[in-house]
Amino acid sequence: LEMEANEEEIFVNNLLIHEKFQGKSMGSHVLKMLIQQGQQEQKHLSLRVFKVNPRAKSFYEVHGFLTKGESEHHYQ
Repeated sequence: LEMEANEEEIFVNNLLIHEKFQGKSMGSHVLKMLIQQGQQEQKHLSLRVFKVNPRAKSFYEVHGFLTKGESEHHYQ
């Protein structure tokens, strides 16, 4: 997990789960903890997802994230 925080936002730079542990809800657990932290601190939680990784995009959408914009290589 790699993230940055300021007064208004928690930005997730990287959330990587080793292939051996994928599909075992570890990513969901970490993300839920981050969502809870954002709620407690009254901060927005945001991230970027590579367009070439539709599985990651779906993962975040299942957890309530919406696409707010995009760049050449990312959904935001």
